[in-house]
Order: sequence, then C-alpha cells, then structure tokens
Amino acid sequence: FGETPPRRIRAAGVHELTVNKHLSTVQKACFTAAVSYDHGLNISSDENLELGSAIWRNVYQSDPKTPDECVYKMADYVRNQINTFEALGSADLMRGKLSWLDFGNSSAVTALAGEWRQAVAPSGKRYWWNVRTRESRWTKPVEADS
Repeated sequence: FGETPPRRIRAAGVHELTVNKHLSTVQKACFTAAVSYDHGLNISSDENLELGSAIWRNVYQSDPKTPDECVYKMADYVRNQINTFEALGSADLMRGKLSWLDFGNSSAVTALAGEWRQAVAPSGKRYWWNVRTRESRWTKPVEADS
C-alpha cells in the first residue's frame, strides 16, 4: 500500500487523524481478503469451495442468509474472469485493456442489488449503509428488503 493511499485519502479531505487511525485496519482487512482469494484461486480441484468460502466471508460478510447458489455463481464468475485475464497478452494487461465478462441477471447480482448494504463496525456490531446517500443505520431499513 505504501504512501500513495494516505496521500489520496488526505487529498479527498479526510482528516489526518482519521487516516492514521483506520488505514492500518483497512490494510489488514484487504491483505487478509487478498490472501484468502489467492488461496482459493490456487485450488482448482475443490469445485470452488475454498474460493467460494473466501467470497462468502469477504464479499457477503459471512451472512448466513446468503444463498449458497449466489456464492457459487460469484466464485465461478471470478474464476472465469481470472482465466480471461490470464489469456491476455502482457502489453494489453499492462495498458489496462481488460475484457470484463457479462455477469448477466444471475442471482448473485440480485443478492448485491439495491441501495442498502450490510457492514460490520470495528466493534463487530453489524450496521446498514446506503451506497447512494452514504447514510448509515444500526437497524435494518425497511427498504433493504425490497
């Protein structure tokens, strides 16, 4: 992560103490997620169980209400997308000429649809936040069910 993220965060107007207080936590979470995705992607003989587990923990935040089908479809999509990237030439990859697969109308997309997302506070307590308005609430909004 180096020095670039703190500079970018500060340039966005985030207070210096906030940056220093939370950056380490964000870096640990991102590194942990990256390691678990990497581990899951390196196992090709388990029908995406390890990759699906990493996605369930990090994308779906271990929500027991997430249908297994959503997690498996997301794992299939991620693996297929990685295979597409691996087929690119180095020059195209370095220039960012990436080809994104169509995720379509799968149930994995439906599970991520809507404006409200569930998240976990540093204390471990779950809360809800709105991706459009940036509002957050401790209780699940009624609109989150629609």
